[in-house]
Amino acid sequence: MANLELALKVTKPEDEGAIDGTSLTISQISKKVLLGRIVSDRFFGPGFVKSSMAKLWKCEEDFEVQGKGFNHYVFQFASEDDKRRVANGAPWFVANQHNVVKEWLPNMS
Repeated sequence: MANLELALKVTKPEDEGAIDGTSLTISQISKKVLLGRIVSDRFFGPGFVKSSMAKLWKCEEDFEVQGKGFNHYVFQFASEDDKRRVANGAPWFVANQHNVVKEWLPNMS
């Protein structure tokens, strides 16, 4: 799967980044990425979030989860269909805590 740290540093639609030997545009990256935030004072690690979400989402292909601060996550999907289904299937919960997911758009910082 693409290295998301590099992918999210691409800032302009016309920019391309070499990710795992593949050149992807920012619009291609945004088609497979969701941002998430678990609304809780309790911390949930990315591994726990991934295993919990995998059970609920039942994705056809794999996805990655990266922590981006306290209970903030980047979900990168191998499949655009899985990403779209997850985005449209909300609300989602982790250990009875709301996991808010939203689209990542190229102009977001």
